[in-house]
Order: sequence, then structure tokens, then C-alpha cells
Amino acid sequence: FVRGELPAAHSHAEAMLALAEHRGDPALRLTGLNATGMTLMMMGQLASARTNLEAALDIHAALEDALPPTRFVQDPEVEACLSLALVTWLVGEPRQARSLAERAVAVAVANRHPISEVSGLYGAAMLHALAGEFDTVYALTERLYGVIRDQEVPQQHSGFAWLHGRALVALGRVEEGMEEMRAAKRTALELGFRFSLGDFHVHYAEVCREGGQHAEADASIDAGLALARDSGEQLMLSAMLRLQAQRQAERGDLPAATRTFDRAIETARAQGAVFHELAALATAQRMGCTNADPDRLARLLEHYDGDASPVIVAARVLLRQ
Repeated sequence: FVRGELPAAHSHAEAMLALAEHRGDPALRLTGLNATGMTLMMMGQLASARTNLEAALDIHAALEDALPPTRFVQDPEVEACLSLALVTWLVGEPRQARSLAERAVAVAVANRHPISEVSGLYGAAMLHALAGEFDTVYALTERLYGVIRDQEVPQQHSGFAWLHGRALVALGRVEEGMEEMRAAKRTALELGFRFSLGDFHVHYAEVCREGGQHAEADASIDAGLALARDSGEQLMLSAMLRLQAQRQAERGDLPAATRTFDRAIETARAQGAVFHELAALATAQRMGCTNADPDRLARLLEHYDGDASPVIVAARVLLRQ
């Protein structure tokens, strides 16, 4: 899973569940459900991921007194909550997503389990980055760095570091932030840590595009699409296609952009990823492509009614123009 070998990870997770069934071991079933749900999430199979992760939380609630957090490298409640937070955000349940992200961090802190706290903060930062809430991303990743420093957690600066760098860019520290993002990617590749590398490519392509570094943006998009093809990591595929379509439109190739927006929208719909479909429709409308469907965009925005995140607010403003 961490190496991004998702078909193999899924096979191992299913074997864990089969072994748990054979042994009648609910604790092993809990970890197998988490492993399966997390892997399916990264493969873009959100409904199945949710089923497994919710079942894991049900088992954890029944076994909580018999499962001290030190029995696991990662606290299983934290693990399930942070993954389910991402899933529920993408399928259009923002209140549930925010609540789960807060719960993941709070449980890790209450259990005095620093490795789980690092994971919980990282997962929460991923959610807030999707929402465009980079002040919060910065605060969470600064706190994460503090846990690593104060608790001497043996954690290299990889995934969460590119989110910290992305937040720095949004806060105006552009060169510093972009260099941190690049360094985090190098570290991840050196470690063989490919979990959520697609997330890096989306964020890095966005900051490159915003900064006028179009060739580097295009290269990051191409790398992200290749990763999705070769590893099975599909969670951010629609977002990468959306960025590719946006770049095609900016170059004046509207027919190609229209075709790519169609792929982004179709991918999001197949996954049940309301948020990704919403983002693709909003960008298509902004770029003047024929994929624009204000009525559909308005219906999708109803899922995020009351949510004040920058990405959602920008889509609402676009509809009123």
C-alpha cells in the first residue's frame, strides 16, 4: 500500500480478511477491513471503501476495551476515521468528513500515540487541501512537524511535507513552498513511499500553472496520469484530467479540452466523487467549454450547502455570474 502497489495491496488485504474469517479473530478482521477500505479508496472505489471502513469502526466500537492502541503501529480507529473523512468529503458529505477528521486527531491525542497523531494530522491536512483551506493546512502540518520533533517520531518528510509546501505557496512564500514540495517528492521516491503521490502531482501542477510555469505543470500532470495508469491509484484521476483539460483550453485547443473534461466528469461520476465532478464542471464553465452544465453544478453544490471552503464558495460565485 505505501509503495503504491495497489492491486497487490488489495490482494493482501483480502487475504487478511479470509484469515480473520478462518480464525474467528475480530481484531484481525478490523485490520483487514481497514487495509481493504484504504486500498479501495486509493483505487477510487469509494462506495466499497466506505462499506469496509464503516464496518471497521463498528468492530472497533465493540472491541475498544480489548484493543489498547499500543497493540497496533497505527491506531485502527484513527486509521479508519482519517480514510473515511476523505471518502465522505469526496462523495458530498462535508459535515461528516470534517467531524471524522477532527475525531481522528482527537483520538490519537487522547491515546498519547504520536505515530497515529502524525497520520491523523496528515489525513486532516489532505482534506483541507482539497477544500482549498490552506491556512488550516499550514496549521495542521506545522503541528505535525511539532509532533515529529517533540516525540522523536521516525518519520521522513514526504507526503505531509508537500502539503506544508503547498500551504506556503498559498500564503505567498512561493519559492520556499515549491522547493519544499519538490524535496518532499524526492524523499518519497528515495524511500519508496508512493502513497498518494497523485495528490502531489495535482497540487504541484496547480501551483506551477498559477505561477506561469506551464511546461512544469504539464509534466506533473503527465506524470500523475502515468501513475494512475501504472499503479491503479485513481483517487485523484479526475482532478488530474480536469487540470489537463484546463491547460488544453488555455492553449486554445477547446476540442481537446472538451474531450478531456468529459473524461474527468465521467471518471468522477463512475467513482461517485461528487466533489471531483463539481470541480470539473466548474472549471469547464470557467473555461467556456461546452461541458458546462450550470444546472448539474447547482445540484452538486447542494451537497455542500453551508460549507464555506474556498473551492465551494468559488463554484457558487461562478454560478451567479
